[in-house]
Amino acid sequence: MQWYYAKDGQPVGPLADNDFRALIFKGTITRQTLVWHEGLKDWTPYGRIPPEAAPGGKPPLHLTAPAHPVECGRCGTTLDLKDMVEIDGAYVCPDCHPVVMQAAQEPVVLNYAGFWIRFLAKLIDALILGATGAALAFVAGLGTAAMLAGGRGVAGTVLVFGLVQVLQIAIALGYGVFFVGRFGATPGKMALSLRIIRADGDRVSYARAAGRYFAEWISGAIFCIGYIMAGFDDEKRALHDRICDTRVVRA
Repeated sequence: MQWYYAKDGQPVGPLADNDFRALIFKGTITRQTLVWHEGLKDWTPYGRIPPEAAPGGKPPLHLTAPAHPVECGRCGTTLDLKDMVEIDGAYVCPDCHPVVMQAAQEPVVLNYAGFWIRFLAKLIDALILGATGAALAFVAGLGTAAMLAGGRGVAGTVLVFGLVQVLQIAIALGYGVFFVGRFGATPGKMALSLRIIRADGDRVSYARAAGRYFAEWISGAIFCIGYIMAGFDDEKRALHDRICDTRVVRA
């Protein structure tokens, strides 16, 4: 395929595919650069090349792209695509461009959540899960009484309470994984405006949330020392935060 691109109001080309890609890699051709090949009817910004194009012939003599209104991602102003500035796949107007660039260069300061507010959030979660566990235990008690009345003996009682334990673990796991993976915080942390994030600020995936849940077992198994570590760490990390590369911050 033969490509043309516009430079200083003049068409440049034809270019073979490899030569055209090389100019993209060098930054000569950007998403706003007007380009044309024989599958296009008119000059089109490279970032708007359609997957299917009508057959064409020679490149059009005029170097104007079809009007394509785009909304500024910061202020909402609508301008034509050619008048916008692209930053990381988003478009901003010329007025907002300097502000956005300055904000992107400023370091992000995270407000890490300390030990006591995390402890309170954990207490809220424990109360929620405790209420659920109590409800399960109550149902299990009714089931056990019915089984004993029916003469099924101790074996049935052990089975019922074993199932309750499994259900309680499954509910606690689902509670932590769903809320952290979906909202970035458990209900206890959301109540106190806390979030769990990655070290680079990204959201925690469902898989990492599951790993973090089990890593908390380690923090609690060593006499809760893993939790207490959050009170002495520069980034307020507990042991399970270190294991899973997470941070708890104030939203």
